[in-house]
Order: sequence, then C-alpha cells, then structure tokens
Amino acid sequence: MRLLLVFAHPLEHSFAAVVARTAKETLEAGGHSVDMLELYREGFDPRLTETERRGYHSTKRKAHLQRIRQALSKI
Repeated sequence: MRLLLVFAHPLEHSFAAVVARTAKETLEAGGHSVDMLELYREGFDPRLTETERRGYHSTKRKAHLQRIRQALSKI
C-alpha cells in the first residue's frame, strides 16, 4: 500500500518525531511504500495570505497536492 505520513512538529528529537519515524519504519518493514511529509522541515506555513489565496491554484502547494494524489493512487 502507498501511504502519505504527514508530520508537523518543530523539534526533530521530540516524542512525536520518534513516533512518526517508528511508524514509518514499521510500515515499510510491513511492505508498504511510505512518503513522509515533514511540514516544518519543508518550511510549510499554514497561514494563507490574501495574495496566496488569489493565486491559490498556481502556488507551491501543488507539490503537496501531488504527494497526496500519489498516496491515493494504486501501486
């Protein structure tokens, strides 16, 4: 199965980060394909400015949408 694991925490050594990495490793060991999207590492800003909203369909967010589509597609 193809999976997208979305993780958002500012500290790479936090308990949440350890849980996310463990989940990824466990899923991969079970034969799954895992794409781990680490929002803080990628500089993702959840706030949507007026300018971004006006150009919403042509922004850098397309890369995230592509990763979601890949996770939803069949292997």
